[in-house]
Amino acid sequence: MTILSAVGLAVAAPFATAAEPQYIQGWPVNVGPCHDSSPAVADVDGDGRREIAIATWDGKLYLLDANGRPLSGFPASTGAQHGECSSPALADLDGDRKLEVLFASGDGKLYAFGHDGIPVPGWPKELGAAGSGGVAVQDFTNYRGLEVFATAGAALYGFHGNGTAIGGWPATLEEPSHGFPAVGDLDGDQQPEVVVASDRKIYAFNTSGAEATGWPVALDGQVAGAPVLADVDGDGRTEVLAGTTTGLAYVVDADGTFRPGWPQSFGAKPITVPAAVGDVDGRGKLALVFVGGARYIEGATIGVFDADGISRPGFPKQLRQTVAAAPLMVDADGDGLPEILLVTYDGTLLSYEKNGAPTGGFPVKLSGTGITSTPAATDVDEDGFLDVVVGAQNGCLEAIRTEAAYEPSANPWPMFGGNHWRTGKYLAPAADRQPFTLAVQGGAIIIRWKAEPTPERSGWAIFKGIRDHVSGSTIYYEIAYVEEQPTASYSYRDDKVNDGTIYYYKLEERLSSGRVRTYGPKAVRAVGGAAKPRSAITRCYPNPFVTQVNIAYEVAPVNGDAPATSIAVYDISGKLIRYLVNEAKTPGKYVAEWDGTDAGGAPVASGVYVACLRVGKTAPPSTRTVVLVR
Repeated sequence: MTILSAVGLAVAAPFATAAEPQYIQGWPVNVGPCHDSSPAVADVDGDGRREIAIATWDGKLYLLDANGRPLSGFPASTGAQHGECSSPALADLDGDRKLEVLFASGDGKLYAFGHDGIPVPGWPKELGAAGSGGVAVQDFTNYRGLEVFATAGAALYGFHGNGTAIGGWPATLEEPSHGFPAVGDLDGDQQPEVVVASDRKIYAFNTSGAEATGWPVALDGQVAGAPVLADVDGDGRTEVLAGTTTGLAYVVDADGTFRPGWPQSFGAKPITVPAAVGDVDGRGKLALVFVGGARYIEGATIGVFDADGISRPGFPKQLRQTVAAAPLMVDADGDGLPEILLVTYDGTLLSYEKNGAPTGGFPVKLSGTGITSTPAATDVDEDGFLDVVVGAQNGCLEAIRTEAAYEPSANPWPMFGGNHWRTGKYLAPAADRQPFTLAVQGGAIIIRWKAEPTPERSGWAIFKGIRDHVSGSTIYYEIAYVEEQPTASYSYRDDKVNDGTIYYYKLEERLSSGRVRTYGPKAVRAVGGAAKPRSAITRCYPNPFVTQVNIAYEVAPVNGDAPATSIAVYDISGKLIRYLVNEAKTPGKYVAEWDGTDAGGAPVASGVYVACLRVGKTAPPSTRTVVLVR
């Protein structure tokens, strides 16, 4: 089915030069088809490092560390052989400061596993209907910790953390439910409500399981995606955002009435995924992002609105690519403000600025294809930079590095449901107490900050740090002292940087009283001017491939005219499959071919493989992933 572009929309150009992904060490990995299950990222086992949770079509739950290795006890299996699994939620159900992993499986059960892969006592719970449903966790009744909510069929279930049912639940709907429940205080009475979408209505239930005043609300068309909750106008009351298959975007007030200026029409494009919310310009006004499209419809429309339904400049934007996953709001370029991040069905990672312009460094072509899973964006490996985790139907789970310094306050909607509890509620990020920004410019790093003049301040000290990879600590030293000045804007240029090195900066505000206020650290990766020629794999095509992949590469001079050159193919565990090239090569451009067989000529299995180019003895290797589909 093809839907034509709506009149008046700016149509984005096709992706002619998508960048290759830069993976975190150990990635990508093959976990099995991740259909609509979106990854969640948090410190699950309490060791101070983040883990990634995702469920697959065959009823398995994966919990991986930052380098793609499964934690002990995982993957955990439900025993279900096939069927949709919900996106996992991560929450501490028993108060032991370690998180449990919850998800609904296609066998009609709601599961809870500990950080060790062992089922939590009191779980799983039988739901009244098969299907993946959706899970959200919240402190709902002030009764012995957190509560868990799940949709299944025409019912909304509520459980205490120990697996017992909340009194008055389940709540019943007139029609089957769709998507995840959302949890938040709608009416400002300090008591949360649970909001859920059905075929053509949105329901809101209070703590007793009764319908909230003014609800349910009937909409025009089926509500295929989960509702999102946010105080869009800053009046202290929460509104409900939802889209329908008839292409209408709604904002509903807490009392169940439509907010003035809504609904907004997306023409022929259905809205099948949840919205995202964030402050894109730092002025305290939220931008509401809806995406029209579906996995079987060619093209997608990105709409960005203010609270009154007025389109933001540069939007709506019409894409020629299919989008079947929900958008995120994260700082993808390190400028301190969130961008709109989303992934196309064919596996391209996109990012757009507040004015609709593409973000620098994007698009990025992924290895995964058939993507309906919403990415998760956070600092996975805790190196100070934003990473993006994406799962796909071909089984490829990827963790991709970006060049953006990671600041939690600049990432208001970093994963499906807005957080790893999957509450669907926008919570304004904590204010950034770090009043300086970092920018890479002309081979140098520019530090900028603003501060109103005051006689209480004597000046500012700038500290620079480099990570010691042996000890894991960062060593700082003072590089400059800037005296107090009569203007509010400061800047300092650090020219002593090496291309590709990650630097950390701290700013000390020194007061005349002797007190010191410290801001930071913040991280940035230096990028030099003219790059030296280097040997590298430049392109792999087609990718994924069925019968043959072409691996284009360049050989740069290395202490001679014909350095020793090799291209080897490995599986994702690091096992050597075969050499494609192993000889001296004069500097130039070449193409190697791989037909998907090992050194003995036997076909290898479908999956993700790594092509590795080595030139000479000292040049760094260059790698690219390829995906074989049989």
